[in-house]
Amino acid sequence: MGTAQLPSVREMWELSVPEMAFEYQPLLSTLLAVAAAHHARLVPHEAEELRRVQGGFIAQAIGGHRAETAKLALSSPGAGVTETLCMNAILISLYTLACRVDGGAGGGGEYEPPNLWLNMARGVRTVVSMVYYRLVEERARIAPLLVARPVVHRGDVEVQDGGPKGSSGELRFLVYMLPGSEEKEEEEVMGVYVQCVGYLEGLLMAVRMGESGYDIRKRFSSFPSMVPGGFLGLVSELRPRALVILAYLFALAKGADGVWWLRGIPEMEVRGIESILPEVWRGVMRWPMGVVKGEVNVNDEVVL
Repeated sequence: MGTAQLPSVREMWELSVPEMAFEYQPLLSTLLAVAAAHHARLVPHEAEELRRVQGGFIAQAIGGHRAETAKLALSSPGAGVTETLCMNAILISLYTLACRVDGGAGGGGEYEPPNLWLNMARGVRTVVSMVYYRLVEERARIAPLLVARPVVHRGDVEVQDGGPKGSSGELRFLVYMLPGSEEKEEEEVMGVYVQCVGYLEGLLMAVRMGESGYDIRKRFSSFPSMVPGGFLGLVSELRPRALVILAYLFALAKGADGVWWLRGIPEMEVRGIESILPEVWRGVMRWPMGVVKGEVNVNDEVVL
């Protein structure tokens, strides 16, 4: 999957994941759905037929995955969580994002935020953090992915403010601009925004430091699981500030979209978000729009 720079991670995707798929039916179904989606990108004239194929496989995968995760609530924390279940959660999350290009992110109508991806991606850490240390200690087949930097799935990993110590942070204006607009932001909600922007500042710093595409994609994909869960609700409510933060997230992933499952996603999401924002918020979208269009360099200072 993608261009993992670590031989151990690449070997996991090429050898271990297919092996696990034949041990766990939901994972096999997910892998077949992902393969069909990938092939559809490579051979566009077969996309319509493949879309029906992958739809059947992903339905089987999600059905089986839900049945297995439902059992976890009845047991002690971590009991029943296997490496195959964790890998299936990771792949389903990836699939839900990749297929937004095929669905137009709005079914041909008004843009809709990636709520399914946000929730599926958040579920990955919920599951993996239960057994992170066990899987690493046992040298499970997915351990190379878990320990590869940046580490994001440990239960004790918290959101860190990426801005320079003692500084307000280059993106902190996203939290405080347009006070008293149509949003009535309680103190708790503002705290959610602060943590989300802190994560973005860390991602911006990683991009500017030249971290590999693999590292940037891992940081990007982990955003839903690393920020407060309340943020997902704010996005589903179409809160403008939450949507703008999401647009900046996708813009920061633009330079790492050299893999099939992310290609075209940053542009689509940023443009879609701008299309549904109230006019008063359009000005703050100049930076992410410029980035996805190739008109703005992320190394330059973020200015409105």
